Amino acid sequence: METATPQTRVSDEQHVTWLELFFDLVFVAWLSLVNSTLVESPRPSLLLGFDATFVAFTIWMIVTVINNRYPDGGIVRTMSMVLLMMLILVTALTVQPDDGLRNSLGTLMLAAVYVTCAVMLLDVKARTSESRLTAPIVLCLVAAAVCVAGAPRIGDGEGELYNLGFFSVVATLFAAAALVLLAGRRALPDHPIRPNHLDERWGQLIIIVLGEGFLVLAETLLGISTIPHPWLFILLFICVFAFWRLYFDSAMRVPVEENGRILVALTVTHMVLILGLITAFDFLAQGIGIEMTLGDDYSLTGVALGMIFAALAAIAWIRRGRATRVVVVNAMVAVGFVTVGVMSENSTLSIVTFVTLCVVAVLAYASLVRLIDPLARPLIRSAESPQRAPTA
Repeated sequence: METATPQTRVSDEQHVTWLELFFDLVFVAWLSLVNSTLVESPRPSLLLGFDATFVAFTIWMIVTVINNRYPDGGIVRTMSMVLLMMLILVTALTVQPDDGLRNSLGTLMLAAVYVTCAVMLLDVKARTSESRLTAPIVLCLVAAAVCVAGAPRIGDGEGELYNLGFFSVVATLFAAAALVLLAGRRALPDHPIRPNHLDERWGQLIIIVLGEGFLVLAETLLGISTIPHPWLFILLFICVFAFWRLYFDSAMRVPVEENGRILVALTVTHMVLILGLITAFDFLAQGIGIEMTLGDDYSLTGVALGMIFAALAAIAWIRRGRATRVVVVNAMVAVGFVTVGVMSENSTLSIVTFVTLCVVAVLAYASLVRLIDPLARPLIRSAESPQRAPTA
């Protein structure tokens, strides 16, 4: 039987602040607005969905790491986060083709976001003489400059969203480089990464994404008086909790001593997980029977589900330090979903049947995951021999 390896953790005292929880609300709005555009647009594009997710996730991570490594923020930190919330909200509105806001405004707002991130880092630099934050600050300012330079090249109209996405992603690559430097020990040598805080932040982000799954299910039923396939709607609703269990009750069960390398690895895997969850629910919702512009794409549904389980496998591997049984099985399930999706593309299988099979498979695996992962939290806790979560 697998056992949790004791790990030395730097501090378990810091928890997520109320301001950070409030800050997360703007990303709820971001995901909802961007996902609505993806689902309802006459020409939906998963590329634009990736662009928007990558940009939002990078900004969220920069703010999270700053708060994690240097939590003693004052008025500059507070006002910067409040300003970021407004700037991010306006940026999200620019991806809606019919909202009247110019697409070029999105890059200008994004430039202001990265300047604000640089101000937060300058505030930390002024407070800590031993910090080495010059390079991350410069990279954030370069990201802002790319956005400003790209704004005049972006016109209006739906097709210009691709230009908006291009300049946003190029700028965010510089911001991502700043994030990698922030994760290293050299940036703040006397302020190590606090694992407990970071684990809470990962969990809150995934909860936000899972909550978007509920919104997608509700959106598919707007404007009609009946639910075409109520039994499938119920299964899809429960499926959100199945993904919750696979992440919280299995993949994240083992604590880890995050360092720069582990933080970067978990950042990448969570990015894949978020993209997979958002895309999967967008396509699975088609099975309820509502005509939506995404279409009945079996292969992309399989790929999205494959991304989810590949990310769960990677997270479990990183946190346990080796390829345990649940890591291998999660990887096999990922390959299985991709294979089934591709094979079903040219079959006579209806979208309702295909989605039902996928959802039932996820539900069955989530309910039986403890047979594969002894560290997973049991669904039914025995009163005689209560199971305790692995502790550091």
